[in-house]
Amino acid sequence: MREARGWFAKGRRVGVLTGPTTSRMLEGGLARLAARCPGLRWFVSNPVGRDNLHAGLRRLFGGSFACHYRLDRARVVLSLDDDFLFVDPGRLRHARALALRRRAELDPAEALRLYALESFPGLTGAAADHRLAVRVGDIPGLARDVLRGVLGDAVDDPWLAAAIADLKSAGPTGLVVAGPHQPPQVHAMVHAANQLLGAAGRTVVYTERLERQPEGPEHALPALVTALARRELDVLLVLDENPVYTAPADLGFADALVGVPFTAHLGLWRDETGERCRWHLPLAHPLEAWADAAADDGEITLSQPTIRPLYDGLSAPELLAALTDDPARGRDLLERTWSDRAPPTPTSPSGGGPRSTTAACPRLRPR
Repeated sequence: MREARGWFAKGRRVGVLTGPTTSRMLEGGLARLAARCPGLRWFVSNPVGRDNLHAGLRRLFGGSFACHYRLDRARVVLSLDDDFLFVDPGRLRHARALALRRRAELDPAEALRLYALESFPGLTGAAADHRLAVRVGDIPGLARDVLRGVLGDAVDDPWLAAAIADLKSAGPTGLVVAGPHQPPQVHAMVHAANQLLGAAGRTVVYTERLERQPEGPEHALPALVTALARRELDVLLVLDENPVYTAPADLGFADALVGVPFTAHLGLWRDETGERCRWHLPLAHPLEAWADAAADDGEITLSQPTIRPLYDGLSAPELLAALTDDPARGRDLLERTWSDRAPPTPTSPSGGGPRSTTAACPRLRPR
């Protein structure tokens, strides 16, 4: 470790590659490493993510936001190739809401009606009241028709015209959603339609993004490959990612990695990226480590180990602390991160001790 610390010193051009994260512990560790190594560059690898959705929201609202669907408040939902009952982070919440909004005792006019345009059979289409099979390349044009229809223009397709008429009659209880794989312009049009329906704040809630990593193309994997090819980095630290395997082959990440003087990989095993790095460091299993994370609804979770460490693994925040000569371990880092952020533990009205710890966890407030 002493040799590794020598590479993380002032004057070294350091890059760190992580996956998407909601951990304030990791963010704080990288900030302390950046203080030791000015000019540190943080890159993010996200092979299967929701970047298009966030880019669409940024295009429409001009900022960094996340959206959360409230099917429990919806009366009409139109899905544009979005299997939200299967791939969405809130899929279990959506399934429960859909079931509750279709109870037999509900007035049929008030029960939720689901329209699904799908390019591939999925759970959402199977649960839909009305389903139409379309080609994935047709979705952008259909999204444009939905927006035009909500604005009041005529739509030629009778299936889509009926769905739009139902959405407009639902007004604020209507909701349009699009699959995360759809391009940013589709998401921008979908959320513009929701704004026109009056659904914002009711069936779709916008919050600050939960992820703690930097945004923008300069922090994406292609930017890292460009920096490696131009010999702009002396050190690359890869934290629990395997871009040699997950990156597109034509990106050339594996070849660009060869020219870096010092590379280190933190992972549970020596995978394809670990094999090509100079150092491989054992990562502590999640059951062995202290950690923090945010759920899809903004609920903060602080987790503790459930087993004693089997080997001498380190969590990512512990490794970053060691590289800055900080002897703190996981629990100390967690307390340091959250001791000044957590609200006081509420007590019961009878004074008999704390209530559920969930009540004390901070939530993001919808904008």
